[in-house]
Formats: sequence, C-alpha cells, structure tokens
Amino acid sequence: NMPGKLFHYTDINSLALILKNKTIRLSRLDTVDDISESRSADSVQFAQYIFVTCWSGLEEESIPMWSMYANNMTGVRIALRTPMFQTYTLHSEQEKALFADGFKGNSILPVDRLHGDGYLIPPMNPYNFYYIEYTDDIKLLNQKIHKLSKDGNHNLLMGELGKYKRKVWGFQEEWRYRLFIYPSIAPPNTGWQDENYMNQFLSELRKVTQGKPPPYDFYLLNIDQDVFNGMEILLGPKHTQGDLITVKSLIETYCPSAALRISKLKNTIR
Repeated sequence: NMPGKLFHYTDINSLALILKNKTIRLSRLDTVDDISESRSADSVQFAQYIFVTCWSGLEEESIPMWSMYANNMTGVRIALRTPMFQTYTLHSEQEKALFADGFKGNSILPVDRLHGDGYLIPPMNPYNFYYIEYTDDIKLLNQKIHKLSKDGNHNLLMGELGKYKRKVWGFQEEWRYRLFIYPSIAPPNTGWQDENYMNQFLSELRKVTQGKPPPYDFYLLNIDQDVFNGMEILLGPKHTQGDLITVKSLIETYCPSAALRISKLKNTIR
C-alpha cells in the first residue's frame, strides 16, 4: 500500500545536488539519526551493509520534520511520485538467479552496477518502499541477525534491520527504500556460471559475518525522468528572500517543470 506520493525534508544545498544530478542519496543505516536502529544482538555491525533513503507519507506539513531536517525550517520539502527510481532490465536467467532466487521484474540498477570490484548489490525492484513499524518491543529492536544453522550454514536476517523504530519517532510516518551492499569480488570474464568464480564469491560473501566493511559510505540512485519532471518543492516556513531566489534559480536551471510552493506555516512561527 505504498502512497502515490512521498515527501522528503532537506536543506537547500541537498536540493541543489538532487536537481543537478537527478539522484537520491542512500545513507548507511549506522549513520541515521536514531542510533538504536543500527543495534542488534550480534558482535558484527550488520547495519553497515544497509543503505536507506527516508521519506514521509504525511502530506500535512510537520513542524518537527521542518525543524530537524530542513535547516531549522529554512530548507525545502520535496514531493515525488512513486515508484520514483529509474529501472533497468535483468536480461538473463543466470543474472536473476545469481542475485535473488526467483527475482521478477526490473531492477533499480543495471547489471553492471549490481556487481563490481569489491561489492555486490542484490537487485531490488522500484516498489520496495516499506513502512516503518513503530514499537518499543526490545525483542524487535535488538534482535539477533546472524544465526548459524545446525548444518553450519550462515543465515542473515538482514530484512529485520532498518524495519523498526521506537514509538517516539512515530511523528515521521516514515516510508523507506533500502539497498543491501555487501563486500564481494568482481565477476570473471568467463561469465556468471564459472564454477571457480562462484566458490570465490561465496567465500568472499561470508566475510560479511566477520564484519568486513562495504566499499561505500553512501550510494546514489537515479530518479525516473518523468517523476523528476513532476517534482513538487515546498519552501520552508522560515525561508528568506535569498532562499527563495536560490531555489527559483535552481529550478529554472535544472528542472523548469517542477512546481514551487510556499509553506502554509510562513509567518506563523516566530
């Protein structure tokens, strides 16, 4: 039940980068503002392999969100239709089978960006936004992610990280998109089905359970062009005339079709 539109509060500097590059930045889960999100009952920090972008499904303006994420209400709130990311086709059954058992549909990354020198990104489709569950249940907030089966197989419940937040954060009405980026070796020239490569790949991927860090601190995803053209930008309650001039200039330069509005809270907050 993903909303047809999602909202993101940010500052004008970040807006400039979004407009110029037509990308959305995903940050590592162990760098988000809620410190408890990166914790689990494991010795390894598995949150370092999860990259997220955080949005709100709440169309009504949020004073806490303006204060926390939009440079003390001088920034902007952007709105984009969903799904918002550019998509690419996985062409072969081998490509699909390597990354996700039975994966269907388009990926938000082309094959050559799913796997490279030192990293692996399992493909995700553009609809994989999910709603945060707000709870104070410590069993959910601090559960064990890495489990070793009786036959020695490593099971990683990575989907349980970045899924729950304490109830005090409920005002965010948060929707989130998530990528998993793992350390791995580059694919061989001989192709995806090379047996020796697959053995090396599995051996390298096991280093996740030993805490080997990913090769990135953040990751950028391309915005779908039609979605980008339909962007809505709301200028914060405490913006200055200089802020208005700057945002108008950015829109004229990078996205003339974007709709610009002024916050309804302008001149209502001292």
